[in-house]
Amino acid sequence: MPFGFERKQYENEAASSDNSKDGALIPIEVIALNRIDGTMVPKALTWNDLLYPVDRVIKMQKAASLKTGGSGWRYLCQIRNKQVYLFRKDAHWFLEGK
Repeated sequence: MPFGFERKQYENEAASSDNSKDGALIPIEVIALNRIDGTMVPKALTWNDLLYPVDRVIKMQKAASLKTGGSGWRYLCQIRNKQVYLFRKDAHWFLEGK
């Protein structure tokens, strides 16, 4: 579960969804700041039609997903006191599944 809330709803969707398989990258919508130097900083994301603000970006680096091996930009973010990895490859944003 990505953030530790809405557990029942997430578990029901995960049981019936192909996107939530172990190690799968789950596509998400992200609101991001595009800086003058070209870096993108996530400010909020949408999960189950709810908007969750990113409290802070702890680390941003060019790297691979630890579970799937896909490469791109990896962001370690704090969202509601949980640390979450977001991934960006080109213009696409992802969360790492269970």
